[in-house]
Amino acid sequence: MTLDKLRPMRLVAVFTNTYPALSHTFIRREIHALEKLGWRVSRLALRSGSPLVDPLDREEFSKTYHLLSHRRLQNAFRGFAWVCARPQNTTRSLVFILVYGRRHRISLLKCFAYFMIALCLAQHCRRHGIDLIRAHLGGADALLVRLSKRLGGPEYVIAYHGPEEFDSVSKWDHAGAVKESEFVSAISQNCKAQLCRWVDEADWHKIHLVRCGVNAESFHYHEYTESHSRRICIVARLEPRKGTQTLLHALRSLRGRGIDIYLDVVGDGSQRLTLEELASDLQVRDLVTFHGSLDADGVRRCICDSMCLVVPSYSEGLPTVIMESMSLGRVVIASRCDGIPELVIHQENGWLVPPGDETALASALIELDSTTLERRNEMGRAAREKAMTYHNVDQESAKLNHLLSSSSIPHHDLGTTHGGHPKHCRKRARERHAQSTIASRAR
Repeated sequence: MTLDKLRPMRLVAVFTNTYPALSHTFIRREIHALEKLGWRVSRLALRSGSPLVDPLDREEFSKTYHLLSHRRLQNAFRGFAWVCARPQNTTRSLVFILVYGRRHRISLLKCFAYFMIALCLAQHCRRHGIDLIRAHLGGADALLVRLSKRLGGPEYVIAYHGPEEFDSVSKWDHAGAVKESEFVSAISQNCKAQLCRWVDEADWHKIHLVRCGVNAESFHYHEYTESHSRRICIVARLEPRKGTQTLLHALRSLRGRGIDIYLDVVGDGSQRLTLEELASDLQVRDLVTFHGSLDADGVRRCICDSMCLVVPSYSEGLPTVIMESMSLGRVVIASRCDGIPELVIHQENGWLVPPGDETALASALIELDSTTLERRNEMGRAAREKAMTYHNVDQESAKLNHLLSSSSIPHHDLGTTHGGHPKHCRKRARERHAQSTIASRAR
């Protein structure tokens, strides 16, 4: 028997509001990469996204524990038992969330909802021996794992993405969340800088850069051909912040100059009907195809069939679809905002335009349309090189692996640190001692 087989697999939970979801493929890639590195990853979420059109998401759904869907009555009884066993933890945590809610203008009803969810989260983690939880997004998810820890749950780390977390800084106590964490990660330099604005300087050492990644084997380079002329695509939720309406106005402007560029819209959302009506009103409906939600293969086909990806958002963190498109060898026209300029270099692997500026967007599309096939392929190769250099999922997961392995995950041998049940904690302590003894003999 080898030493590697004797070592127990490391366990971490990944928690987010909604999983699996179309917009959370980066979480799925991170989970799979950590599992390749020897981690056992428990998927936790409040709910799942809808619809789940990708087979990989449907597979992830079966592996995910959804706190708001499982055995609510049983969870209520367990919650009552937890409160009775840990009255001091419970009281201090309840006071904390009520004071937090008053200070950050969160309703009393929502505070109690946060408390009950955090209680279920703490119970689940203790029941399954989870000592560390990684929350994606630094808003409500970060508050829930922070409150869970105060109730007796595991230590936590947070992955900040932006920009939503920083749009409501009066609502989320970033300084407190980082101070009480093992560490936090930011997906871009811009996101890291935003965190430094709101976090105490003494805690800056806890902020690490861990970018979202793509798999090189899933995103092969595709050269441009003549068939890619005058077709572009946008992959996004159809919400006001994504700026799809600006792109439609740019298409109308181009048509007025005698240039027809066809657009594939991939994604769904509250604005779909509004955008379809707008396309008709602007007399460009014949140029636009609304595909709705597609699986990963469908998204890749749309990107590869186009001459560029357009990201006209008014505000963004750093969309994974940009790194996916660049990995496929496609240039990107995107808004010059937040973390996007760290990846898209103007006139090198794409074009950057001011957010909401339909004139600048139309000009960038004209410049793209006028570039030679040779120049497009040159920019496409530069795009792939940039994406693979900075957003390789194996490279970024290795960074995360090091950070997780270096974290001071607590032991609960006597059931005192986190209020775990003494009998169960002593049992886990005996198991760890036995594993350590076997491993030392194997050496």
